[in-house]
Amino acid sequence: MSNRASNLPADIIYECLTWAALEDPPRPKRHDEVEGLPLAFELGWIALTHVCRHWRMVGTRAASLWASIVTVFHNASIADTLLSRAGDLEIEVEIIGGWDVRSALAQNALSAFQWAVAHLHRAHTVHCSLSHDIDHDHPQLVLPVLWGRTLPSLRTIIIGSQDPSRTQPLEVLSLDAPGLLSAEMTNTLPLPSSVVYSLRTLSLYVGPGVMSLTLIRLTTLLRSTPELETLRLKFFHPHRRLNHAVWYAGSSSGIEDVHLDCLKSLSITCAESTQGLDLWTHILAPCATTVIIDCTDQRPTSPDRLLGTAFERQLSYFPYEVMAIRRYCIEFTTYDPTASRSTFIVGFQMPGVTSYIQLLTTMAEHTSLGRLSALTHIRTLHLGPPYQGNRRNDLISNLLGEGRLDEAVDVGLGDAVLNLGRVFVDTTTLVLSGGEEELALLCYVARQQPPAFLPALKTLRFHVGVGVLAIFGGMEGGPQSWWRVMEDFLIRRADAAIPMHRIEVRGQGELCKRGAWAQLWDSEATECCTRGLVQEVADEQVWVTVCGACAHLS
Repeated sequence: MSNRASNLPADIIYECLTWAALEDPPRPKRHDEVEGLPLAFELGWIALTHVCRHWRMVGTRAASLWASIVTVFHNASIADTLLSRAGDLEIEVEIIGGWDVRSALAQNALSAFQWAVAHLHRAHTVHCSLSHDIDHDHPQLVLPVLWGRTLPSLRTIIIGSQDPSRTQPLEVLSLDAPGLLSAEMTNTLPLPSSVVYSLRTLSLYVGPGVMSLTLIRLTTLLRSTPELETLRLKFFHPHRRLNHAVWYAGSSSGIEDVHLDCLKSLSITCAESTQGLDLWTHILAPCATTVIIDCTDQRPTSPDRLLGTAFERQLSYFPYEVMAIRRYCIEFTTYDPTASRSTFIVGFQMPGVTSYIQLLTTMAEHTSLGRLSALTHIRTLHLGPPYQGNRRNDLISNLLGEGRLDEAVDVGLGDAVLNLGRVFVDTTTLVLSGGEEELALLCYVARQQPPAFLPALKTLRFHVGVGVLAIFGGMEGGPQSWWRVMEDFLIRRADAAIPMHRIEVRGQGELCKRGAWAQLWDSEATECCTRGLVQEVADEQVWVTVCGACAHLS
């Protein structure tokens, strides 16, 4: 060890150890285990305490660092040594239960288990690993140890599962932890009678056991956690259908809503849209700045159900100004540089054009009837129609070259987009991906009769991928054809007395195409501006190296 390092001040050494503890904690070696029980470990930051006598002296006095790893080696004797270095501090405790009692390692596992249980009263954090397929007489059952036990120091509890995807019953737990702030539980549900009223963060991950869960049971639990600030619910049960009789059991007289006025972040992910939307409907969280509802069901989600009470209510909480409608989600954000940004995302399965048309049509109808009147105040609209395959892109490219691009659009899709644009009366910016489908839609809506599509529209923004030429399949004359569509759109807007102010192209372009594109861009942009069709045309692409020709120019 160099004299310079060994002579560092104690506070600097402590900072080094603290940083190392975050970056390189002690941990089991990968693939070095028997029946899941770790056999060998990486020392991690502890190795730094062996650098020299001075570093060792500073390290052994770093009580908070030792308190966080007391049980990490799953050995009672080592835990006693590390506990002595932790002093009187509260500690992190890891409990691993459910090992084979016939194993040669059973005694060591049992002693580590018993040590952890005996020191729960000092734990500020508890990590548990459950085994769901052992009998109820096993000496290392974790949940009975925690059940009803008063845990005065507990702030965080993490209950994992050795195999969360297996079909197994849902575990329940009665917690007495008045100071508990964060709980992350897999295939385990705290009883509503649990003392967890200080809880700020709750994460529940439930596998096939969710099939035995009822809506009323979940809402009752959530009403016992009024101080929640973060709520994450994930129910994953692939290839299994929800039993509605079980899900709605006990709720014939109605479900009382859950008021979470402190909630800042809500995330619900469900393999069944029914579960996700039901829960969302009954959770009232007016201050949640992040709301993510993700229904991963492979069956199409009903637009009426998706855009129901909870959707309408969320729109009333914040003045969302940016909206993106894609084939797999609807995303809203606020845009205020002086305030925190709010995000609202609803994910769904809408396979194919028909489902997308139904979504847009229902949204336009609800907006015009006043149910979703907040959508009329959207300032920036992103439209992302469903991808329909390379063969269709070739058709669009051919029609583009012939000046008949609007004929490529499915009439139902075109009319759905048109009707939506007619009720979005305050939208000033339209954002489209630089693809054939988007350009065809733009051509379609431009050639329809009044009332106008997006009457307040001032800015048209394209996001491109690997170059403007690539968005037309690399066809010869692609940029010229693109400009013909733009010119037609601008002329029709000007003739309707609703001229455009600005056209933008953003994204990445191929460096080798920059020269040809820039020359055409300058001439076409200048002509459009001179004719008064648009006030400003901006090319904001970042030109990147993607091929040998690009590399030669860079």
